[in-house]
Amino acid sequence: MMHDYKQERIIERKTKANIANSDFDILLQEDVIAFYETCEMTQIFLYDEELKKVQNYYTLFVFEEIPNNENKEKYLFPKLQKIDKRYKFGIIQKRLSVEEAKVQFKNIQQQQKIIFGNENCEISSQMVLLPKSFVPLYYGSTTPMLSNVLKKNFWGASYIIEFFDEKKDFVIEENERAKIDFINKTVKSVIDIDLAKVSDRIGNVVFQFPITIMDLNTLLIKPGAEIRTIVKPHVKSKIEKNISIQIQTSFNNTITGYDSQHFKNLDFAFDSQIGDDNNVRTTVFDFENKVVLYDCETNFIRTIHTTMQMAGAIPPRTIAQEDGSIKEISLVYTTPINVGLSLESDYNNRILKRSWNDEVLKKSGDFKVLKGNESDKALDFIRKKIIQSDAKEICLWDPYLSAQDIMNTLYYEPSGKIFRCITCVATANLLSRKNGVLGGYEKLCRDHGYTFKRIVQNDGFEVLCKNVKAEFKKSNNLNVNLKFLAQHDNYGWKFHDRFLILVPYDSSRLPEVYSLGISVNQIGEKHHIIQKVTDSREILNNFEELWHELDNDACCVVEFPKMKDAL
Repeated sequence: MMHDYKQERIIERKTKANIANSDFDILLQEDVIAFYETCEMTQIFLYDEELKKVQNYYTLFVFEEIPNNENKEKYLFPKLQKIDKRYKFGIIQKRLSVEEAKVQFKNIQQQQKIIFGNENCEISSQMVLLPKSFVPLYYGSTTPMLSNVLKKNFWGASYIIEFFDEKKDFVIEENERAKIDFINKTVKSVIDIDLAKVSDRIGNVVFQFPITIMDLNTLLIKPGAEIRTIVKPHVKSKIEKNISIQIQTSFNNTITGYDSQHFKNLDFAFDSQIGDDNNVRTTVFDFENKVVLYDCETNFIRTIHTTMQMAGAIPPRTIAQEDGSIKEISLVYTTPINVGLSLESDYNNRILKRSWNDEVLKKSGDFKVLKGNESDKALDFIRKKIIQSDAKEICLWDPYLSAQDIMNTLYYEPSGKIFRCITCVATANLLSRKNGVLGGYEKLCRDHGYTFKRIVQNDGFEVLCKNVKAEFKKSNNLNVNLKFLAQHDNYGWKFHDRFLILVPYDSSRLPEVYSLGISVNQIGEKHHIIQKVTDSREILNNFEELWHELDNDACCVVEFPKMKDAL
């Protein structure tokens, strides 16, 4: 008998929904995590002009301790923002009572709609209701990514209960990345919600429960050995509680100290002699209601190293300009300032320096320095990135790109992934090829009877096509899915930088982009650096924009397997 995974998944979803509904009721109880009076609803919605239909893009319900003095709807744009000819979007805010928020929570589960008066906003048919999640104010030294789509709680952490849209079937197609980016950027300009950083939450509905029931402070009593923890309750908190607090220190992936205490309320203070003060993580847990009230990591400053600069103490530097004028550059007198005991050689610093070095080595796979005469090493680095990647498409963007360059890199990928490449006629035709096909533009002119102007402008595209096809003919091009486009004349625009772009199957994931630092034909021959680009989405968007301009017969050099037999 076959295992019924589908039925098992249905049971799992129902169980999660039941837990989430129970969590919802517990979190709204007074004196558990807060004393909520109202709920602020912020909804980003899409509007279909043809179907006259409103659809959810992202909605956030935030419970707050603010009286409900106003029940009016507020639009954050004076008019709907145009996405394209058919679609617009807007943002609406409204303050609800807690009871009204409860009704919305039920409506989403039962009717798959968010309802306000006569207005219905449709949500995805594949919403999964997830149990509560604790979102700390800080996780270690960083802010959780989810905080980018939540309202900041200055008291500390929050719980969320989330309807997760698994289908992501909103009216703007996911592959129209530029439109999604436009919406996210415009939203960020008027409200502190950054869906560009947490794009997997697009289409979701989130209920946020800020925790305000307590305040906690950690003080250093004896550096490196003893800390004091002080907890104070919300002014309205009166109910006796069963509270557990754990304190843990860690360093270099080891637990260096631990303490645990139990209290009957949230008004207490105690000292912990735990022998360390590195990465002090404090967790407060309510046993009765099974909720985390606080979880945060604290670090203490031991020494400060800074520099004081004094302007005007030194005469300015002068620079002669081309027009004969003189430009003055103010110089500063610099003095280093050190506060605290120098700990250059103590055990902490020795371990930290080694850890930092290990981290650099760990990330060195995204960074390669070539010192010259290292072509094989450089090509091996690129081939490994291509072969090991789980990308849907692999793109090469290089103004000097040739058929031989493509075969030396992309052809080493064995599974038949889609290759998209862009070169530039004016530069590619003038390049001296290492394999002797083109020995510089003088040889090209002599062989074909062309003038310099013809090979870079009028007839340059035909010359490039002829030579590229002759090079590809040397391979059998089996299982190759390649489209090779060339910028020339008034098609597209000229470009300079060189990139390897690994496009993921899931377009909500960031692509991997490597700046090559030099053209593929010269890779490793001179000193240059291959490094991973941080703003990879922007590079891919630019590539797609140019690709759209060039994707026509007048710019297509070769396309495999379509043109394979015509070589």
